[in-house]
Amino acid sequence: RGGLHAPLQELLFREFCEGCVRLAAARYRHLPGLERRLHTLINAHLLHQVAKAKASLPAPPRTPFHTQMWAGDAMTVLQGLEGVLHAGWGRLVGV
Repeated sequence: RGGLHAPLQELLFREFCEGCVRLAAARYRHLPGLERRLHTLINAHLLHQVAKAKASLPAPPRTPFHTQMWAGDAMTVLQGLEGVLHAGWGRLVGV
């Protein structure tokens, strides 16, 4: 009961991203362009919620296909690129 809107329901990353984009488009419609709206939403409401000490790689998805994709070498590569990815994201959002 409650489906996607149930507070304890697991939310896929792509669903979270889509929700953020839709929320930014509606909340900041006075700003020019979707990129600017999303940037404002991230900086004003999301970044301060994430402490660097708490940030970590996401848990592997639960489907068998994605579990295989995230197993072994893929995780090793992502962990090796973690610093580069964090730095790139920081430059992207202006931190």
